[in-house]
Amino acid sequence: MISGPDEYGNADLLIYLGQPNGDMTLHTTAKSLIWTGGIGQQPELDITSHGSLLVHSMNQSIGRNRWHLTLTVAWRKNDFILAGYTYRWHDTVGLFNAGTCDVNLLAGKGELVQGEEHDITIAFHTKSRSGPIDLWDKMPPKECFED
Repeated sequence: MISGPDEYGNADLLIYLGQPNGDMTLHTTAKSLIWTGGIGQQPELDITSHGSLLVHSMNQSIGRNRWHLTLTVAWRKNDFILAGYTYRWHDTVGLFNAGTCDVNLLAGKGELVQGEEHDITIAFHTKSRSGPIDLWDKMPPKECFED
């Protein structure tokens, strides 16, 4: 569940677990995890075929810098962890400034694809690792934004 936005437009992710008696218990609260956009760009939740939670946030209409962020949250060792980070962006004026950074934090590997034609691809290993989603510092893997 995604909470309503705070005064800065950020929302919390609340994850509940079902109990044998049918009740739901709050397990995890990730504070100010994602940005909530205006109409048509509200955060979204999806479930993968493997049972991971995909948390989407985006800016698809404000300013020239558009982006879409997907956080993959997985259940490991009785906790919900940030397992993946995918960020896509494009500049509506400078079309050469576009790309995708996709990082598997469980494996410590990622790929950065850049350029107007997505013709520059850099595979990398990252020191960024998975950890509890409620403890994530909101910092993307540095390899996604190195020059």
